[in-house]
Amino acid sequence: MGFSSRRMSIGFGGPDHDFLVYGSYRIARYKLTELFIAEHALRELTQLEEKLHHRAIALQKAIALESDGTQLEKANEQLEEAQSQYPRKDL
Repeated sequence: MGFSSRRMSIGFGGPDHDFLVYGSYRIARYKLTELFIAEHALRELTQLEEKLHHRAIALQKAIALESDGTQLEKANEQLEEAQSQYPRKDL
């Protein structure tokens, strides 16, 4: 149940070097190319999804701040009205 002490090497096999050979495994080069392209596309899509997610969060925060700003303006107006009803005492 031990591991082989022999180092595994990677090389090309087949008459036109169509296969990548790793130990007893033979993998078609076109399959590896397809795998790398698919992995790259998946990473690109994931990054785009994360970017859109961050933009959505920023938009939600901006909307919340805008609505809070409107509420703040209304509160300031009410405060000014209340202050105008009471005479100001000079110190």
